[in-house]
Amino acid sequence: MKKAFTSFPILMVILFNQAFSQNQSNMYFSGEMNSWGATSMTRNDLGTDTWYVTIQSDGADGSSEFLFRDNNSNYDNKWARGATATIGSKTTWYAGGGNSNFNESNTKYYTFITKDVADGANSEGYVFEFSQTPVSISSVSNVGNGRASTAYTVTVGLSGTPDGNERVYIRYTTDNWSSSSLVEGDPSSNSIGINIPGQSSGTTVIYYAFTSITGISNSDADLATISFDNNSGNNYSYYVESGSLTISGTAGFRMLSTP
Repeated sequence: MKKAFTSFPILMVILFNQAFSQNQSNMYFSGEMNSWGATSMTRNDLGTDTWYVTIQSDGADGSSEFLFRDNNSNYDNKWARGATATIGSKTTWYAGGGNSNFNESNTKYYTFITKDVADGANSEGYVFEFSQTPVSISSVSNVGNGRASTAYTVTVGLSGTPDGNERVYIRYTTDNWSSSSLVEGDPSSNSIGINIPGQSSGTTVIYYAFTSITGISNSDADLATISFDNNSGNNYSYYVESGSLTISGTAGFRMLSTP
C-alpha cells in the first residue's frame, strides 16, 4: 500500500536588512586643546547625521592642531583637513588626512562639527568660535492654526542668552520636505519670536527649530546645526485657514468672527 503524501505548509521567513543612516557608532575629538585625548562627540540625528562637540580654549595658539577619530584607543580611522580650517566656513575633512589646525584664541569656546560618514569616505563640517558655551533650545511653541497670508510666530525658548555670533533658525516646508526654507532670528535674551511668512489657505506647514551661527544657507542647515528641537522627530506643524470674516447669529444681533 502506498502511503498517502501529506503536504505541510512551509513557513518561509524572509529577513530584510534595515537600512540605517548612521555610519559610526562613536566619534571623538583629539587635538592640542585636549592634550590629544579622546573627547566624545554628540550625534545630531537629522537629514544629514553629524557629530559635534564644544571645547573651551586652553590658551592662544595660532595653529592649534586637531582631528576626528571613531575609536577612543587608536587612530585607525581618522578624519582631518591636512591644512588650516577657517573658522565659520564649511570645510572638507579627509579620511586619513594630516592634522587640521585653526587659530585658537584664549578663553574662547569652539564647536567642532563633522558629518557622519563610512570608513574611508571624506567628510565635511565646521569650526565655530563663541565667547561662551552655545545655548540649547528648551522649548518651541505650536499655537494652533495659522491664517492665510499672515505671518505665523514661533516662540523659541533657550537655555540662556546666546553669544553675539549665535543664531536661532526656523526651518519649514509646505511640501513635506521636497523643498524647505529658513528664517533666521537674532536673540537678545533667552527667548525669541520668529515669523514664518504667510502661506496660502489650505496649506500645512511643518517646521522645527535649530541653532547655529549667522548666515547659514538652507542647503547647509543640517551640517551646521548645533542644538535643535524637532518635536522628538515628529516635527511641529500647523494648518493655514482662510483669513476672511464670517457673520453668525440670529437676525437683529450678529457676531463677527474668523472661521
